[in-house]
Amino acid sequence: MLGSLRTILVTFFLLNTSLTFAQTPLFNVERDILKVLTHFDEAEERPRFGLETKQLPVVETDTHTNLNFIIKSHKLTLQLLYDAEALANPKLLLPDAVFFGCLKFPGCIEMKGIENNTTGLIQELGSTTSVYAMSELFYDAKNDDPSAQARLLRWRIDLLKQMSVTNEFEEQFPGTRSYLEELLNIKEKQLKETLVKAINSERNNLEEFTQNQAMNTDSFEELRLSNDRAGVAKYLRNILPWKLMQKAEINAWNLWIEAIEHPDPTSTVLAFRGISHREIGMTKDRAHGKAKIFLSPFLNRDFEKIDKNIRDYPKKRISFGDRDQTKIAASSVESVAKITDMMHSHSEADSGLSIFLSLSPDFNVAESFVSGGQRIEGPAGSLLALRIDKRRLFPNIATGFPKEFEFLAPLIIFPDEILIYRENYDSSEESRNSFLKELEALGEDVDKNLERYYDGNMYKIGFDYLKVILKE
Repeated sequence: MLGSLRTILVTFFLLNTSLTFAQTPLFNVERDILKVLTHFDEAEERPRFGLETKQLPVVETDTHTNLNFIIKSHKLTLQLLYDAEALANPKLLLPDAVFFGCLKFPGCIEMKGIENNTTGLIQELGSTTSVYAMSELFYDAKNDDPSAQARLLRWRIDLLKQMSVTNEFEEQFPGTRSYLEELLNIKEKQLKETLVKAINSERNNLEEFTQNQAMNTDSFEELRLSNDRAGVAKYLRNILPWKLMQKAEINAWNLWIEAIEHPDPTSTVLAFRGISHREIGMTKDRAHGKAKIFLSPFLNRDFEKIDKNIRDYPKKRISFGDRDQTKIAASSVESVAKITDMMHSHSEADSGLSIFLSLSPDFNVAESFVSGGQRIEGPAGSLLALRIDKRRLFPNIATGFPKEFEFLAPLIIFPDEILIYRENYDSSEESRNSFLKELEALGEDVDKNLERYYDGNMYKIGFDYLKVILKE
């Protein structure tokens, strides 16, 4: 009797267990990969960075997936695009899904069925903290720049080396592991071929650039002091290393040079610059007074070598504009200068190589950078009020100090952009009131000027500017 009861109980347990096994859902791609990629905990939310997965009728790539940066509702958004083929055959989906996840978090995120060497991923991808720079890198690669393509291939290879699938995933989708191994071999071969193109292109273009430089004997200093905008524009067009530049960098310089040569007085930005006593503007005596210009740190460090400094831009642009190069594998030989990396580097304490001058539409912020006041000790500095063509003065959306309302102007402030230049500004109430009264006489309203940048509007302007740099 007891034996029969035991048999009944065992049979019931086995039946119940088999039903449980049968009812256990299989690995679900949409639930276990795609949804987790765009999930944010409250503490993780990035207000100016969006993530979305999107199914299209057809994605015309080998993997039936693609990664794409877009600017949507004044937010930089990374899309993982896929079609029904990738959904049905998730081994195709995995490489871009993992890359997508690592752009969300440098240490990668947990996805069911995927195992990652998280420490290794942080080591390899930890430098890609700026989604702005990554969007620029994707843009340059899409525009057939071999150096940008090589950089993206490096990260794809690192990810493929450090990711694996669980036994359960392999059982449900046989052949996934062999596919990833084969894909790794393909990507490593592509990297070798792409690096040859990148190195040859850079070598050939550097030789041509050096020859062009030797033929250019104009003086940058004289052109600027004379407020010769057309001359400065021509000089820059002749001296810049166009064939060494990436596409986004070319777009930025073309925009800046156009604004130098043909400034639009109806579309300007009012901004201020607080100056330390150590910063000296270049002055030229004229019959009607003195013309004054101010230079970025890249040019300002040695007035005797200004022309040499501008000719050094090809090398300096890499050390200042490619934040990833020194942090990835030592075998990295390609260089990818990015305007957004330059913006990021400028916001850091050591900005001696910066091609930008910092300004702010916030009078109080600018005043706080004048030496001799409460914040910076030393002799009294100077304060500038300026109006600059908005194509040449733009928000630093990559800064780590958003409260400074930092705007950047490339290379130079021309004499005709200066509204007021006050030397020996001691930040006293008397000097402050005098400066503001002079501004008011010029028809400028400091408070109203700043209000237009509240409530995230500064970043909206910045994203509009980024769309111009990353134009299709």
